[in-house]
Amino acid sequence: DLRTSEAMLLKSLMEQAHQKHPDAWMVLLGDLNDDPKSRTLSCLLGRGRYALKDTRPIEGVPGQAHGWSKSQGRIHAAWTHFFQSEDSHSRLDCILVTPSLFRFLCFEKSFVMRSPMWALGSDHRPVMAVFEIP
Repeated sequence: DLRTSEAMLLKSLMEQAHQKHPDAWMVLLGDLNDDPKSRTLSCLLGRGRYALKDTRPIEGVPGQAHGWSKSQGRIHAAWTHFFQSEDSHSRLDCILVTPSLFRFLCFEKSFVMRSPMWALGSDHRPVMAVFEIP
């Protein structure tokens, strides 16, 4: 399908750049309009040496660390889009990064905006990833 072909082309361009600059910091982000388990997202993430990492922020608010670590094993909300007509939530907005940048991800400061007014401007919640570069 067209979306998968576009994803394969984009991933190919990123891999070419990554081959020339193996430590390059690259970010692919936005409303990808695809489920995290879709073929399109799988193509974008890739495998092996040039695989992108999914930052997968969870609910939070700016300036306040959520204090959750991946080792705790608890599930926290990461949905970014609400389908009102279907009364369902999904994570369509992603921030994918190269491994060289992922190592600087400050997960506890990254978040999907939790706010009672999030839907006033869009049916998507804002997503933010924080990187602390030494």
